[in-house]
Amino acid sequence: MSGIVLVSGLFDLLEFASDSSRSEMKRVVMNSVFAETGGGEAALRARSVMTFARDIKASTLILNGGKDDRTDPDQALKLAKEINRFGGEARAVVYPDYGHRIPVKIRSRDIDPFIERVLGK
Repeated sequence: MSGIVLVSGLFDLLEFASDSSRSEMKRVVMNSVFAETGGGEAALRARSVMTFARDIKASTLILNGGKDDRTDPDQALKLAKEINRFGGEARAVVYPDYGHRIPVKIRSRDIDPFIERVLGK
């Protein structure tokens, strides 16, 4: 069995780029993405996990801070929903009290049992 753990990520760059209500830090992140990719629709789509959600069959755990100023916590929930919709197995956990950096002690409460289950140990 295989598994994926994703922590504090942007999973749909195209959607994120179209959000005009971004914080200053989110604008900095998008400026970096645009500088790296050119910011075109095809480039953003090709680099978005959401584009490939239908192909993800590994057990997936997606973690995000609810107060993350660099990502959109709703994208974690949407990605899990899409993976599940296409027959994968995904769970998203949004920690309402944390931002981009979720303390290891906190996230380990979800990651450790996930890894034990996936690896069968």
